[in-house]
Amino acid sequence: MAIDRLYLLSRTEEIEFEEQRSIRREVDAEFFKQGWRGSPSLVAGSARVIAIGVRRTTARIAEETWTIAEKEAPRFAADARKVAKHVRTRMVDFYRQRLMSDDGQLTPEDIMRACQELSEVLHNICNEMVDDLIYRSKPLPSSSLPERPDLDPFGPAETPRKIVRQAQCIDLDKLSTMLSEVRSLIGAARIDNTRRCALIHQIAAIEAFAERPNPHQAMLLSMMKRLPPALKMVRLDMAGSLVESFIEQPETVLGGDG
Repeated sequence: MAIDRLYLLSRTEEIEFEEQRSIRREVDAEFFKQGWRGSPSLVAGSARVIAIGVRRTTARIAEETWTIAEKEAPRFAADARKVAKHVRTRMVDFYRQRLMSDDGQLTPEDIMRACQELSEVLHNICNEMVDDLIYRSKPLPSSSLPERPDLDPFGPAETPRKIVRQAQCIDLDKLSTMLSEVRSLIGAARIDNTRRCALIHQIAAIEAFAERPNPHQAMLLSMMKRLPPALKMVRLDMAGSLVESFIEQPETVLGGDG
C-alpha cells in the first residue's frame, strides 16, 4: 500500500508544533520566571531542558514515521530531517531571545557562544534521528525513549494492525459530507493561518486517501482519529466533536468484512 506523504508530513509537523509549545512552557516555568537573573547555571540548565525536549520531539517524529510508513520509513527520512531542522532553528531562536532579555549579566559574546553550543547539540540530536530512520529496521523500544508523564496527552497512537481487528466499514459518502462541514468550520474560525493550513492539509490527505479504489479501512480510520485532537488544540471543539461522532457511529465501527 502506498504511503501518503502529505499525511505523514502533516502528522510530524503537528508533533513539532505540539512539542515546541511544551518545551517553551517547561523552560519558562523552570528558568525564566519574573525577576530571573543570568548565570552560568541558568544558561546551561535551560539549554539542557531544551535539548531533552528536542530529543523527545525527534523520538516522536521517528516513531510516527515508523508507525505509518513501517518498512518504507527510510524513504521519508529527508522529510523528517526538514521538520527536525525547523524545531531546532525555532528552539535556538527562543533560547537566544530569552537570554537577551536578562538584566545585563550576560554579554553578547556569552549569548552567542551559548546559542552556538546549543545549536551543535541539537544538530547532533537531529542527525541521530535521521540515522535511526535510515539504518534501523524498527523503532526503539518505548522504554528507551525520553520520559515525560504527558508525552502524548491524546493517548498512544494506534497502528493499523491494532485497528483492523475492529472490522470497520466507513460510509465514504457520509465521510465526504462530514469533512466538508469540518472544512467550513475551519475556514470560519479565527486561528493562526499556519495551523489553518495544517488542518486543511490533514483533511485533504484523508479525502485523497478515501478516493482511492477500495481504500484501506483501518488506515483511513487511523487518519480520522488524528483529526479531533488537532482541531481541539486550536479550540475548534465543535469540529472535533463532529469527527468524533462520525467515528463512533455504529455503521462506522461495526461494519463487517463483506
